[in-house]
Order: sequence, then C-alpha cells, then structure tokens
Amino acid sequence: MRYNSVQRGAFLLFICILTRVQHVFSQGSFPPLVNVGENKPTSTSPEYGTCGYNPDTGALQRSAFCRSSALAESVTRCTLDYCIQDCRSRTSTPSPRILLSQTSCVTADGANIRPGSEAGSQSFIFRDVSTCFIMPVVPTVGNNGRLTLSVWLRPDSGDDGSVNLCRHDVFRYNTLDYRTSTGLKFLTLEHNSFSVGPWTHLVVQVFSTKISFFIDGLEIDGTPYYTADLVGQIADEADAQTRIGQRVSGANQYIGRMQDMYFYQETLTNREIEELYSGIFPELHLESDCRCPDSHPRVHPLLDRYCLQNGEADTSPNQQERLNEDAHPLAFANDGDLGSYWVSAFSDDMILYLDLANGQYQVFYVVLQFYSPQPKSLSISRKYNDSSDWTFWQFFADDCVSKFDMPNNGPLPTPTTVNCLQFKTTPPIPYSNANITFQLLAPEPVPRPGYNNFYNTPELLQFVKATQIRIRLQDHYHVPSDPRNRHRYYGIDEVTISARCDCNGHALSCDLESDPYKCNCLSASRTTGDHCELCLPLYNDKPFRYGDQTNGYNCKPCNCYKHADSCVYDVSVDPFPNDHSRGGGGVCINCQHNTQGRYCDQCQEGFFRDPTIPIDSPDACNLCGCYTDGTVGASPYCQPNILNPKLGGQCQCKPHTTGRSCDTCERGYYNLSPSNPDGCESCGCNIDGIVNGEMGCNDLGVCTCKTYVIGDKCDRCNYGYYNLSSENPNGCQSCACNPDGAASIYCNPSNGECQCKPSVQGAKCNECRDGYYGLGPNGCTACTCDGSGTEPGTFCDKVTGGLYFRDSTGCYIMRFQQWTVYLQILVTGRSCNQCEQNNWGLDAANPDGCVACDCDLTGTQRGVDGQVLGCDQNSGQCPCLTSRTGRQCDSCSTGTYQAPGNGNGCLSCNCHPTGSIEGTSCNSLTGQCVCRGGGSGVSGLRCDSCLAEYWNFDPTSGTCALCNCNPAGSLNNTCEANTGQCACKELVMGRQCDRCKPASSNLDADNPQGCSKAPSQQPPPIYQVINPYTLLVSWDAPDEPNGIIQQYRLYRDNVVVFTGITNGDAMSTQQYEDTGLTPYTLYVYYVEAVNEAGSAPSPTLVARTPDAIPSGFDVLTISNIRARTADFRWFKPSDINAPVTQYILTSVTPSKPTPPTQHYTGPNLAYNAIDLIPFTNYTFRLTVCTTDGCGQGKAELAYTDMAPPEGVLPPNITALSETRIFYPLCRMVQPPRPTLSPLEDPVDPPATNFTVEDLDPFTQYEFKLTAMNTAGTTESMWAIVRTMEEFPISIPAPIVTGISSSALNISWVQPPDDEIRGFVVLYNLFQITTSTDPFAPPEQEVRVYSGSGSQRHFIMTGLTPYSSHVLLLEACNSIGCVKSDRASGNTLEDVPSGLRAPFVDGYNSSTMQVTWDPPQQQNGPAPSYQAHRMIAAFSGVPPLVEKGARFPGGGYYLFSNMILPSSAYTGIELKFRVNRVGLADPISALLLFAASDGEQEEYIVIQLRDGRPWFLFDPQGGAAAATPTNDGGRTYDDGEWHHVLVTRDGFLGQITVDDVYTGTATASTSNTIIGLTTGVYIGGLPPDFTIQRSDSGNNAIIRNTFIGCMRGIRVEKVHLPIPYWEDLDWDISLDKRNMVPSWQGCPTLLQEGGHFVGGGYAVLPSNSFTGGDNFVISFSLRTELNDGMLLFAYGDEDSYLLLQIVNGNLQLTMTTTNGNSATLTTSGVSLCTGQWNTVIITRLSSQLSILVQGRSPATQSIVGSLVITSGVPVGGIPQESVAMDFVKEMALDLQPEFGGCLKDLDLAGTQADFSHQTVLISNVYLDGCPESDGFSSCTDIASTVVYDGMGQQLEDQNLLMFTEYLYQVSASNNAGSTYSDWAVGRTRDGPPSGVTPPTDPVSITGYIIRVSWQRPSGNTGLLTHYLLTAYDQDRPGEFVQTRGLKIQALQNTQVISPIPPPIQDIL
Repeated sequence: MRYNSVQRGAFLLFICILTRVQHVFSQGSFPPLVNVGENKPTSTSPEYGTCGYNPDTGALQRSAFCRSSALAESVTRCTLDYCIQDCRSRTSTPSPRILLSQTSCVTADGANIRPGSEAGSQSFIFRDVSTCFIMPVVPTVGNNGRLTLSVWLRPDSGDDGSVNLCRHDVFRYNTLDYRTSTGLKFLTLEHNSFSVGPWTHLVVQVFSTKISFFIDGLEIDGTPYYTADLVGQIADEADAQTRIGQRVSGANQYIGRMQDMYFYQETLTNREIEELYSGIFPELHLESDCRCPDSHPRVHPLLDRYCLQNGEADTSPNQQERLNEDAHPLAFANDGDLGSYWVSAFSDDMILYLDLANGQYQVFYVVLQFYSPQPKSLSISRKYNDSSDWTFWQFFADDCVSKFDMPNNGPLPTPTTVNCLQFKTTPPIPYSNANITFQLLAPEPVPRPGYNNFYNTPELLQFVKATQIRIRLQDHYHVPSDPRNRHRYYGIDEVTISARCDCNGHALSCDLESDPYKCNCLSASRTTGDHCELCLPLYNDKPFRYGDQTNGYNCKPCNCYKHADSCVYDVSVDPFPNDHSRGGGGVCINCQHNTQGRYCDQCQEGFFRDPTIPIDSPDACNLCGCYTDGTVGASPYCQPNILNPKLGGQCQCKPHTTGRSCDTCERGYYNLSPSNPDGCESCGCNIDGIVNGEMGCNDLGVCTCKTYVIGDKCDRCNYGYYNLSSENPNGCQSCACNPDGAASIYCNPSNGECQCKPSVQGAKCNECRDGYYGLGPNGCTACTCDGSGTEPGTFCDKVTGGLYFRDSTGCYIMRFQQWTVYLQILVTGRSCNQCEQNNWGLDAANPDGCVACDCDLTGTQRGVDGQVLGCDQNSGQCPCLTSRTGRQCDSCSTGTYQAPGNGNGCLSCNCHPTGSIEGTSCNSLTGQCVCRGGGSGVSGLRCDSCLAEYWNFDPTSGTCALCNCNPAGSLNNTCEANTGQCACKELVMGRQCDRCKPASSNLDADNPQGCSKAPSQQPPPIYQVINPYTLLVSWDAPDEPNGIIQQYRLYRDNVVVFTGITNGDAMSTQQYEDTGLTPYTLYVYYVEAVNEAGSAPSPTLVARTPDAIPSGFDVLTISNIRARTADFRWFKPSDINAPVTQYILTSVTPSKPTPPTQHYTGPNLAYNAIDLIPFTNYTFRLTVCTTDGCGQGKAELAYTDMAPPEGVLPPNITALSETRIFYPLCRMVQPPRPTLSPLEDPVDPPATNFTVEDLDPFTQYEFKLTAMNTAGTTESMWAIVRTMEEFPISIPAPIVTGISSSALNISWVQPPDDEIRGFVVLYNLFQITTSTDPFAPPEQEVRVYSGSGSQRHFIMTGLTPYSSHVLLLEACNSIGCVKSDRASGNTLEDVPSGLRAPFVDGYNSSTMQVTWDPPQQQNGPAPSYQAHRMIAAFSGVPPLVEKGARFPGGGYYLFSNMILPSSAYTGIELKFRVNRVGLADPISALLLFAASDGEQEEYIVIQLRDGRPWFLFDPQGGAAAATPTNDGGRTYDDGEWHHVLVTRDGFLGQITVDDVYTGTATASTSNTIIGLTTGVYIGGLPPDFTIQRSDSGNNAIIRNTFIGCMRGIRVEKVHLPIPYWEDLDWDISLDKRNMVPSWQGCPTLLQEGGHFVGGGYAVLPSNSFTGGDNFVISFSLRTELNDGMLLFAYGDEDSYLLLQIVNGNLQLTMTTTNGNSATLTTSGVSLCTGQWNTVIITRLSSQLSILVQGRSPATQSIVGSLVITSGVPVGGIPQESVAMDFVKEMALDLQPEFGGCLKDLDLAGTQADFSHQTVLISNVYLDGCPESDGFSSCTDIASTVVYDGMGQQLEDQNLLMFTEYLYQVSASNNAGSTYSDWAVGRTRDGPPSGVTPPTDPVSITGYIIRVSWQRPSGNTGLLTHYLLTAYDQDRPGEFVQTRGLKIQALQNTQVISPIPPPIQDIL
C-alpha cells in the first residue's frame, strides 16, 4: 500500500522520534525500543465495542459506517462502508467419517495405542495374512476434489504396504495411485519409508489438483512435509470398493497397527491438521476461529489475515483473505499493519484495554494513529504490575478544564506528576490519520522533571514501568453529537507501545518470546536474574547499581584468587563506599585450598606459600611436608626463608641432603636413609667411565656412563665393546668383529678378541685358517686339494682356494693375466667343445663362450614338440621354412612375401598375368604387385581390380574402362567397379548422371542438386536482442533448397523489410538487423526462400523488443536504522513498462567498496535487513529488473549504530614446539575495518597474537578470545590446540595371558598422553631370551612383533606348553621410542608328552623294581603318575636258560670308547650262538662296531656275513676284511656256541674261530694306529645312526641287528710286554635298547617265530605293503589271550586295513578310498587256545575273505581301492605316532596290543623279515617263541594299577619267581594324561628246585671217580654252577667239596681226581 502525504509524514515523524530516543539510550547497556503492544491481548468497555456486533448480545450483526478521509467534506457527507465480522470460511473443524473397525483378522488393541490417546481408545492390528483388511462404506469426494485422510500408523515391517484403497486413491508408503476422470494415475512421494516401531501421524490433504502430505503435524514453518500437483482432480467411481490394509488385488499387505483413520469430505486447513496431530489448535492474534479457505489452507506467516496455497512461496501474490474484506476487528488496532484499522461501535465514550502480557516493561511512548477523526479528550492509565490498581498516566483534551477539571498544559512539579495536555490546533486537527503521542520523557510543552537525567531519577525509573495500559476515548472532533450520525465511531490504524525490557541497564537484548521475558545480561555486566537485577556471586566488591546513559556500573569482581565461589559486600571495609570506580568492600566467604583471609590470599596454619606457584593456583598453599628421613632430628616442621623467598617453607636438612623438604640427595650422593646421619651415601662412580667426570648418580646409585660403558658405577664396557679408558670420549672401543668370520658380534671385553667360527682365525675373525679359503657368511670353505698331488705342509690360497682347477659343475676358463676364473654359461660337452642348444660360434674370447641363434620365430622350422629348432653350431644357419631365406630365416624368396600378422612362412605373390607388368615380382614385405600403367586403370594388390575412375576389369587385356561421369550431374569422377554407376547429385539420375529426375529440370554444374525444383522446408527465423530499438534476425537455408537460392524475403508484420542475400552465400546463415523498433513491443517475422523454380515461406517468429530500463530513479526509503537492522521500502519506477521480475537491494561500505553486498532479491516492495554491520557507513542502491534488464536507482546513505563485537571466532592456535604455542588474539568473521567516518572512534588496533611458553609436551589446551568495545563484550568459543610431540617418558607394561598351550595373547593399552607425549606410530614387542655367549649380555631382547600404533595386541605362537616368557613393549612417536617394564606370562598346560617306558628290573624273586623318568615335556606342573602291570604273554612256565646275553632283535648295547684302547694293536674275543631257521638264508648280522668321529676313517667291525664271521678294520687309508680260509666255507649259524678271536697288529689283521679256523687280511695303508672311537656298539646300531663310510664288497658294513646270544666278550687292553685282557661287563653300558638284562641268561628250547610279550609292537617300513585291488596276507599265530591287535596299515583318502583278535575270533576291518567299508569276523574257530593257527586274508577285486586253519572262509564284498602309504605296525601301535593319531581321528575301536607268537608273515608275496626291516620294535623277542606246553587258554588281558602318586618309582611285591611282567606308566595333569609304552621285566631267579642225587659213579682209577647227575627239574633261573660234595665213609665227619663248577651248556658229568686211596667216597 502506498500512503498519502499525510499518512507518510505522520509515520516518518514517529520513526524519527524513535530513532532519536534509540540513539540516546544506546550509549548505555539497554535493549532497543520495540512495539511491545503488537499482537498483545486487547479488549474494550463496553464489552461489545466493535462494529459488526450486536452491542447488547455480542451476536454478529452487519453494520455500516461513514468512511473517513483527510478531506473536510468526509464528515459532512457519508460514503457508506460496511462492517462485516463474519469469517470467510468455516469457524470449526468438520466431522469425519470413521473408517477403522474390527474384522476376523483385524483386531482391536487397547494396550498399544498412539501417544495422546484418550481413555478407552483402540488401535487396530493388521497381520501378514491375505484376509487382513477392512472394507468400510465407500466415502465420496467433496466439491472440487476436496478430501482429507488422517491416520495414525505403527508399521511392524519396512516393506511396502497399502494404508487405504478406496474408490478414489491408493496410498502406500512411497506411492499414491489415484483415479481421475481420465483413468488411473500414479504419484511417487519424496519420502523413504515410515520407521518400524514408533507411531507416525499421516494426513493426505487434497483440493482440486493440489495434494499435500503431513507427517507428524506441520513442519516448523507451518507447511506440509510434501506438496505435489495431480494431473487431474480425484474422481469417484460408482462401483468401486474400499479396502484398508491392501490393494483390491490383495497386494501390498500392510503389517502393523492403525488408529483414528478419519475421512473428511473437506480440505482441512493446516491448523486443523496440526490439531489432529497435537490436540491443540494453533491460535492467531486476528480472529483465531476463522479458518483459511480450502483452496488456500496455510496462514500467511507474516500477515495472518491472509492465506496461501500449500507449495507456494511466502511472497506469492496468490493470496486470499481469511477474514471478510469488510471486517474491522479490534485486533487490527495492534496488529502491526498500517493497512488495517479497527472500527468501534457508534459511541462517544470508549475504553480500550491492552495487556502487555509477559512482563513489566519500561514504556517511553504510547502512540495512537487514528483512521477516524480523533477524540476530543483522551486519558491513558497503567497498571504498575498485574496486581496493582489502575493509575492515571496522562490526560489529553481540547479543553482540559472542562473535560478533566485540570489546567491546560498544567505544571509537573515532580517526576511522577500527571497533567493534562491541550491538543494543538495549529496546524488544525486533521479529519483523519491524526496522531496522538504520549511521550513519558517529554521535554515539551511541559518538561517532566528528570527527563534529561532519567537514569539518576529513581522516581522516574518507576514511573515508566507498566504491565497493562488503558486508553479512554471521549467525544469526537469534527463530528456532531447526533446519535444518528454514522461518523460517531473511533477508528484506529495502530496503537504502538514503544517500550523496552527492564534490564537495569545491563543488557542489550532480551527474549521477548518467553513468559515472563528474560533479559540477556551482558557478560561484562557480571549480573544475573530475569532483569539482570543481581550481581554474580563473585562480583560483589561494590553493591549492585543500575546502569545509566554514561556508566554501565557493572558489578565489580572480588579478588579471591580463585579460592572462593562467592563474596559479599561489607561497607565497613570499603574505603570509598560512595564511589563505584574506587575502593571495594568485597569479602570472600568459604575460602578453599587451605587459604584464609578477606581475599583468600593467606595460607592456613600448617601450610606454606610456594612463590613459584601462582597465587590463584589450587596448589598455592601446601603442607610443609618435610621428609623426615632427610631432616635433622626427623623434624617435620618448615620455616619461611627470609633471605630467599623462593625457598619458602624450607625444612632443616642433613649434611648431604637438599631440597625444600629435604627429600633429595646432593649431587654425587644417593640412597637417602633415616639411619644415615649424613642423609645420603656417595655414588662412587668410576672416573674412567663417566661422562665429563660427572660424579652424580640416580636414586639407585647408577652413574651417568659414557656411550659404550655400563654398570651401576660405569666400571665396565658395554657388550660388544672393550678397553675401558678415561681418554676415550665414548669410554670403550667397538669389538669390530668380522660379521662373516665371527660366531658372535661380542668380544672379550679385556683384550677385544672375537669368537671365531671353526674355520676362521684372527683377533677380529677376518682370516681363514690353514686349509680353508673364501671367507663368507658361512665362514670359510675347506680346501679341496688332492692329497696325492699336493705338496705336504702346503694349503690352498685362503682367498681364492687355489690357482688352477676345474669344476664338474660346468665349463670354466682361466684368465691367467687376471688370475680369475670365469664360467662360460653357454658352453657344454664333456670336453667343453660344444655350444648349448640354440647357440653357436664357440669362441674362447667370448665371456659366455657362444652367441644365441636368434632364429626368426615365424620363419624357422619347429620340432615335433612345437619348439623352434636350433641353428648350426658352426655357421649359425637356422633351418628355414619353405620360401624363407637368410641366416635367421627372416627374409622371403623371390615371388613370395611375408605372411601378414606375423604368420609363418611366405605367401606367393600371385600377380595377375595381364594386369601386372611382365617380369616383375611383388614387394617382399607387403605383397604389392607392379600394375600396368598408361591409362589402363588397373589397381589392387595383385593388379586384378580397377582404379576409382575406372570400371569393368578385363582379364584378357588387363585394362579397365573409364567411368565418363557427367560433371554437371555427378558428385565426383568415380563409379562402381562392376556396374560403372557414377555418384549422382540429389536430383540427377542415369549411369553417367546425365539426366534430371522427374519434376525437376535444368541440369546445371553449379547447382549442388544438379537439377532444380521449388524449395521446401524453410526453417523459421530466430532473433537476438541488440537493444530496446533493434533486433538481429537470422535464418538458415531451406532443408531442401532444390536448386540455387536466388534471394530471401524477410517479412515483419506481413511487410517485407529485407530482400536479397546478406553475405553472398545463400546456403549459409543469413542475418538482418531490424532497427527503429518500439521498446517492449511484439513483432511477427517470417522468411521466404526463392529459387528459379519457386519459393517457400517459413513458419512465423514472434519477437519482442525489451523495455528501455531507466536509471537514477528515486524510489528507495530507509527507516528504523539500528546497529544491525533497518527497514527498506520502495515502489515501481513510473518509467518502466514491463512487469518487474525482481528488486535487488545492494550496498557498499568504505571498507568494502567492491563488490557490492546483495541484501535482498525478490518481488516484494519492502525488506527488513537483519544482516548489517554495526557502526558502519552504508551506501544503498535499489536495482529494478524486468525480463529485459535492470536499472539502478539513486544512492541512499545510512549509518548503523555501534554494537558489541560479533563473530569472534575461536583463535587459530598453532603449536610451535613441544612447550610453546602461537596464540593469535584477534580472529573475527570480518577483519577490522579502516576508520573512514567521523562517527567512528579511531583507536590503535589491539595486539593480535602472543606466544605461550612453558607448556607440557603433547598436551591439549583450550583457549578462547574476548573482544571488547564501548558497546559491549563478546567471547569466542573455546579453541583446542595440542603442543608438539616430545620424547616419550614411559609406557605401561604389556599384559601377557596364556590362551593355549602354545600361544600367548600379548595386549597393551594406549599410553597416557603425558607419558607417550605424542601419537604412537609404531609398537615393537621384544622377548627376553637368555644368551649362552660368555661375552654377550646375559639377556637379549629379540623382537617378535612390529606394527602400527593402531594395533594393540599380538598372538605369539609356536611356544612350548606351560613355559614362562618375559616380554617388554616399545612404543614410538615421531620423536623417539620408550620401552616398558617387563611382563611375564605362561602358556597353558598341555597333556604331558615324551613319556618313556619305565625301567623295570627284578629286585628279588618276588619283587619288581620299577622306576621312570618324568615326561620329556611335562607341559605343566609336576604330573601325577599311575603304574599299570600285566603279566607277559606265555609267561606261565619260566623258560630254561643258560649263561649269556640275550639279543632278542632290534636292539644294541653301547659302551664307552675307552673300552677299546687307542693303539696299533687290537685284540677282541667273544662267543656267540645264533640259529638259522629251516631253509632261510644264512644269517648276516652285526656283532661289534666301533668307528672314529667325523668321516669314520678308522673303524673296527666284527660281523656275520651269510653265516660266516668277518673281521673288518681300517687304520685310516685302507680297509681290510678277514674271514677263516681253512674251514671249507662252513657257516656258523647252526645254533651252537662259537668262539671268535680277532687281532690286529698295525695294518695286519687276523680272525680265529673255534680256536682252529683262521684268516688274515692286510690294510693298504701305512697307518697303523686306530685311535679313539665314538663308542663300541654290540649287537646292532641305533636306527638314526649314520654310517659315513661307503665301503663295498666284503668291506661293507652290515646294519642288521644280531638275534641270538653272546658271552665271554674280552678286550686286550695291553699287548706288550705282557698281554692283559679285560672282560666286558654288560652292566656298565652307556645305553641299551630292546635288550634283556644279561643276568636272565639265554633261553633254550625256543620255537620258531616272534614272541610278542604284550604291550609292544614291531613296525615295518612304509613300502612293506601297499594294498591294491588284489593281494594276499598270510601268517601263523599262537596266543592264549582273547583280544589283541595284529596288523594295521592306512593310506590316502582315509583308507585303512585293521586286523584284530576280538573275543577269540579274527576280525578284519577295511575301508577303501571311495569310503566303502567291510568288516569280516571269523566264527567257530577260537584262536586263543595257545596253539598255532594259520591265517590267510585274500582280496580278489571286490571279494574279501579270511581263511583260518583251512576252515570255511568268512567273505564279504567291497568296492574301491585300498591304497596304503604308511608303515605297517604289527602287534600294536606306538602311543605317540602318526598311526595312533590316525586311529584317534577315525575313532577306531582298537584292541590291546597282541600277546603271543607270530611267524611266516607274508604281505602280498613279500616275506616280512623283522630282523632286517623293522623300523621300531618294542617288547618283541625275534629269537623265538616259548614252548606250547603248560599255558592257559582264552584269558582276558588284565591290567592292574599298582601305583598312584607323585613319585617316580615303586617296588611291586608278591610276584611269581623268575616271571616276566609288563609295566606301563601314565602321567597326568589338568590337561589330560599320556601313556608310556609297556616295558617288560622279570623277577629274579630263585633257588633251584627238583635237584636229584648224582647217578652212575664210576671209578676210573684208584684216584679218579666219574660222577653223573640230572639237571634240576624246576626252571627257577640261571644255573651259574654246581657244587659236588663227597665224604669218606670211614671218616664221616670229613667232607671233600669240589670247587664251583660253571655250567657250560648242559654238562652234567664231572670227573673227580685225585682221590687218596684207599678211601671210598660216598657221593
């Protein structure tokens, strides 16, 4: 609205007044003046005092009144205006149709209902069932497509679901299907989905084609969530149905809850929708009950009497009034809109009430602007607060005396006096738009006392305060008092209450939206409270005071040094109680931190002030804290030091103790002790090892050592260094051991000698020893000089290893000049006279010997394997393919060319015979032939085609014909090669293009189409605006010119304005500049193209010239200028014709002249700027824009008020070092501006940065910035900065936890910032290991992990169970690293392992002594043990034995190497007995073996080869072998005892058997001495023993173990001068395996076969049995036990074979590679009778059978291969073996070990020889089986626990005499148990039994008697000798005893002599 001059003048006057008051008040800290009465509650008296209402009942009643204006005739005439207060739309929310109800599936729920539900409400549950839907009565759409759908949803599924399907629409979560009159339509919503779980309120609002969606009420700006346009109005469908929860088709089932689904046939307004959601109808100031019309449902956010459409901008001109256009309600009186006004009921007396509502304000103006003639008298009253009475404030009247009985313009003696002001009549009172202003601080016409000293006038401060205002209007100017006069009303444009919040002068703003309002107290004021009426607790140094226009009187801080939280004002201690700027009476209360005093600046008793700590620090006062260990007399007291205040609180220290609290030793002393009268003891540092002679040490007495010195007293070199010296700045010098030659980097710290590898020597280990060369990483290499050709005492070169040599690894050539050897890598051949394959040209000068063939891959022949053949070694010629030539086969022969694409070989040219020139060939690379010339027109690769201008190649003549194309009708001279057709122009035809097409004519060479016809498809012109008076019109040629365009005609408004061609080229774009046009005018253009055959017009073009935009117009008005805000108004310049598209408001300032700042862009005519900069000169300009351009108006100047600083950003702090940061002080949104206006106060800019020192490294600090000016203070947010990194101090030790028996979990925590002092970039984990190097550190740190700073754990694997490990952690930041303390941890327990069989030996005839070692790996704490015993198989009858050591097979004895003397002479004798069984091969076995260490160059061997004894020896350099040569080749494996004697004298050796048979041998060496050996082995060698020698023939060593008996082994210890022989004691052996104690003797009467004692096994090697589809296994067995494992083997893919005795029957289980299994069990034959049984297992293809003793076999079918790769355990499986692991993995049911006898084992045709093949053997006697008599049958294996405890030995008593028993030990811990193998032992022998008298004494002579006797019948042990006793019958008391008779074999006859005759012996 544009105001007339009277209106604008009055309004501007008001603004000027406000501006002046604002400017004065802004010097203090006061909020700005605002209209606090705007939109506040109003009322009248009488109650119905507004037009349009019945004054008695208040009912709406249309009325009329006379319109007012500023013209005088307006009161004498009546122009009726109406007052209609009815709402334009409804005043209440319509009733809905309820859609939800229960069905058989949809059920009601009263528990889970939407928020805000009323009591008794229900929700409805929709389930995932096809029948879960509701079909209510079909609702219809209202007029204009009106409808509203409201529902509460709580989905239980995020899937798409239908909420409502009816005759109108389908709404799903993300889509809307709806039906219009034209069919079904689809709309996609901009909403993802509803959340599963919570309730959501959804409303769909539709009017006409506008649809809006509301989710949970209105958006914050009162708008819907989403608005869209429909393609048509939603229409009803007569036969449709409603379905809620799914589509009619059953799709899109909704799952969840719904509640309160309502359908409205009206379009609910936005406020009504908010009421549906929240239950609260949003109130408005203006007639709140009046709803917006359905078409415009949204209330205008600024002018609430208008309504907008949803989806339209707030500035949209498409608005409708919510109220009747003739409405004038009371709310118009204070709505802030001068375009509206209130009209009262007809009256001469009206009271208007205005409630300020939210608090008490300071009111400075009450302004009334009247629409009607103003009243003749007016009174204004106020309420001081809501509970006080009304008091008058001011009276106005035309005559105060008559109206109020008060004088006109009466005096004001006091500030609170009320007087009456007479209305001025000059100028005359206006007929309308009058303004009455009540100014409380009026300087005129009657000055109010204190108006110019307001802040210092307390009465006036109270006088301006009010919470409610009452205005009484009486009589009317210019209106007669006739009650019929329709001018008798009061019309008010606006009532303005210009006031501000009462903030006591300590705030610049307040929160007017809160109730009551709250002042935003300035931080600088240090006040608090809603009205800033109190000082903050620590700001009471002066009493609270109201701020005024010259002084803020901010609260003063008390100085409590941060040791108190509050203070109080005490006037008695204030030296200047009446001066706010001086003195202070603040008294701190409740002092903290051990302080006291008015200022909390004194320490309490018992504390002292530390001057080095700031007084405001919490640690300023500290306990004396004297360290009594260091004080004299252990005194705890301290005293201030007057001479040195910095040492305040000094305690009295002992002589060598220092520090304030006497807690530190003096330099050079340590170990402060209370018992030491001097306090500390001397460090005692070694002067040679300390740095710079510094005698100081740390608290542990550790001195500061030089770099390479260690020790607490710096008295020794560090490891790897030696020679401690005071002159060496580093203390010691490096060992510098050669890394290749040294075995360690550490040397002897006294002399520096390094520890060399065996082949290296020298102090630094940098030289090879004699006989070695080539020092390298592995030390030196032994020389390989041939001893036969090397000068004695000489060695190879220590560097090269020799001068001249050849190597069998390749061909070498010597460069004599350089003394170096080269390997010619391309040379081969026995004589190095050939080149390697694909090389040629052997040349000694060539470093490689030969050169590569480099044959062409595409031209060289290939062999049958596809590889390129090599070249000739002499010429280098490659074997070429056909047509290829050249050494490398890389060229083609004449008449051919190389195949394209690297193809093989060459291709024939195939040049055409007539088309090519005779006698020529093609190009060898491209294949191009030489074609004929001379106009032949021939072309092509083979000259058999035509050139482009020719056609019809003639193969006879070799020529082509010319095309002869007509140039006028052809595009070029070429034609098609076969038909000769030329390329014709568009309108030309014929082979030669010489004829026009139909409907065209005039063939012309210049015509691009050849011929012509009328043009067509002329494009329309386009235009470009040059200026408002000129357009540039352009157009293109016709799409079909059909000839030469001769001219164009341009028409404007059907008048030709141009004819011709603009640029000489009719086919290019044409342009014409049309001038002299009218601005902002429409013109119609078209173009006509003309050729010789006709013309073609274009479509028309409508063009408009732009408007001529003026500049320099004056339409901008600026008002209400504040610090940051101002109001701007303008109107459209009259010179602009076009519609204005936008107004642009810009400004420049002196500090920002360019570019202009844009404040507003849009169509409005007013703008309130809120983004201005305080205290700034502005130049504003308004730019007006149309679609044609913009024009800029005149500049308007304005300046803003000062304001507190704003936009203070956190300081941009930079860390300079680990202890310093750079702190910029000034950092604002805009930098400081230069002062360019006299209104600004220039001052020197403040400092903008400083540096903070002495900070902690890598510590995070917070800083904030405070900016101040005279208007106030502003603080920034806190800024965070961290100082830089520094060397770390410490880190916590890692946490070590066992997680398994072989792994530890090592974890660690992030070190604290104050310890790591940086970001961790690397973690290293070290394990502490113990060194065996005598010169190395006893402990070493071995890094086991290194990783990034983000990783904080490591799994350490591969450890031994239950082992302890010590680790430490190293953490590194970017500066350095630090290590933690050590941490240790143990791996978890595991089952013990490595438990050997126990040691078992008979203690006596009834007791067995059993001992055992702990497991080799205990894997935990000491285990507990159990010992198990069972009786050996076939041990029921003790065997008959004779003297000798039994070798049961698979075993050996090892004796010390001292048994054989180191000598040139050797003498050994022994006796043996061995029995070959049946027709077996003669026995070969080892009897004795001794060899030297290393290469075993010296050795002595006694062995059986094919049943004959042999003596092998070698005194180094020549082996010899001797066997008897005079025995006729007999064998000695006959079961009888044989005596063997071997001697060696130097290199001559001899063997003697049975004292008769001899043989000799001579070693081919001059050496005679055989030195010390590695030991003497008897009977065999360990399985892992390696024979280094490679002798062959008779000199070859036999490894087979001896199976039999030996005795009488003697060694000749001394040969000269007197031979001395020494018996071998079996009990002194160093080691023995699978041997029977010698005291048991050798059994006799054994049967053939192997005796499996029990608990044992014999394992055959892996190639013994391989399985297959066909095989036979056979053997014989004898056992007395019910159960036993016989044989096992396994292989690939879990295939295996297991043979066992189960309950006396034979059971065979077999699984093949394809997983098929079979189990066969014999029946009817018991195998445990103790008798021999023969078993045959046969597999023929798929048939498997077992045959026992010739009985019927057990058979079964099985498919698949049996593949065996393992060894074959027989009789049992070792406990800790891979085979046992397989058994456990397959969960096989394994029987106990076999006990019995086994023989003749044949595995698939191979006889098993346990004596030769056995890999492992235990508890098996291979020398034979016991006899079969006297044993039980079919007994169970009984194992008895005979010990349970922690010990490692036991004595098992009450056993049978001379009987074998088996013992097994188990070791157990918390993780489980492990079992040893069984060990066999025998109880000792008992006294012989069954001794019978001698028989058959025969007298041979008078002195000799022969006596015979029988062997005792009882087998109780080894018989060592017989004692024969005789006595003389004549002298019965005298006995004669023979000496003990040793038992030799079974000798039982003795000859006694001499016997003194004639005595008769009684025997």
